[in-house]
Amino acid sequence: AEEHGDVATMQAIATREQASRSAFFADGGLLENSYYHTIDRVYTSFPEIVFAGGNQQTITTATDRMARAIASATSALQ
Repeated sequence: AEEHGDVATMQAIATREQASRSAFFADGGLLENSYYHTIDRVYTSFPEIVFAGGNQQTITTATDRMARAIASATSALQ
């Protein structure tokens, strides 16, 4: 689309891309650190799991939340 100057297609792709990125934004912040809002990256990959330490319940919740975000992001790109 970009190569051919197809603005409408590029805008449609950008809309899907933004919806995909938004899937990883947590309005209320991370489970263990509400200051951060992106569940896929802060200064490390999957920060919710890192912040969970050894708390297995938080790790499970974080893993489930990440899986849902990945599914939503993938769906948005279809």
